[in-house]
Amino acid sequence: MSKIECFEIGEFGLLIHGGAGAPAQMTSSQSRKFHEVLENSLKAGWAELKQGAKAIDAVMKAVAVLEESPLFNAGGPGAVLNSQGCIRTDAGVMRGEDLKAGGVTDLRGVLHPSQVARLILEKSSAVLLTSEGAEKLARENGIEVHEDENAFIIESRRTQLARAKARSSDGMSTDHDSETEEDEAQNLRDKIGTVGVVAIDKNSNLCAVTSTGGRVNKPIGRVGDSPIPGAGYWADNESLSCSATGVGEAFLMAAAAKHLAQAYSRPVTIETALSNTLREVERFHGDGGFICITKERIGAWAYNTPAMYRGYMDSKGEMKTFIV
Repeated sequence: MSKIECFEIGEFGLLIHGGAGAPAQMTSSQSRKFHEVLENSLKAGWAELKQGAKAIDAVMKAVAVLEESPLFNAGGPGAVLNSQGCIRTDAGVMRGEDLKAGGVTDLRGVLHPSQVARLILEKSSAVLLTSEGAEKLARENGIEVHEDENAFIIESRRTQLARAKARSSDGMSTDHDSETEEDEAQNLRDKIGTVGVVAIDKNSNLCAVTSTGGRVNKPIGRVGDSPIPGAGYWADNESLSCSATGVGEAFLMAAAAKHLAQAYSRPVTIETALSNTLREVERFHGDGGFICITKERIGAWAYNTPAMYRGYMDSKGEMKTFIV
């Protein structure tokens, strides 16, 4: 059963997510750390919107906070490890006013993959760049690319990778493989990941960004939905902006973000569009969720997992963050 909530944003505002799955058992102090990062992300984006900045500037400020945190699977210190024990990140951003998008995949050594995605949107004729090409563009435009592939790895991610490999005899397990009840509980906790931001500015422009480290123990070269416009994110001033999180292969096969935008344009309520789109994702054996803002300035989220790290901040400055 999907959980769906909607609310008015006002003249401007933003929503964020930190991934869908099931949260680990946390103390109140540990839970507070997650809420603090979510709140800092919202405040960073909201300050831009309050000053009249464009939606793209707001989402970039907000997502940078999430990418910098070791609590979330995106950017540098929080990204999960692939089958070779390395970090490879993906990101994508799209503007609603001109339908321009930029995506990056298999990126190495960059703290903020979303910044490289924006470079592709603004300075490249391509929509999607991978590894060396994206890293070259980043260096040419002053973004630091660390040569040391271990620069951002934290010990808890090494432990997570070892646990994932132990669950599969072929060494290529993902977060979703399990053999025991204890494994299943840990799987759900490991599934928290991917971050995203959607915003609407004072000029009614929509924007969306998604950033991720991908799936634990992913094979070399694996690409999920996060860098692909129409799969992991979408923005169109004539409908909505959205960011997805969940099983990337399912969201990719369902063209889930574009599916949501098209479903909402029929027209139906945003609740119905979200419900129908998650059912489409489930047809491909996937779970996860969305955040979105409609052109009518309605914010919404939906997820079919036990939890989704999320929050919003409206034009009045009201801010709320949630885990379950």
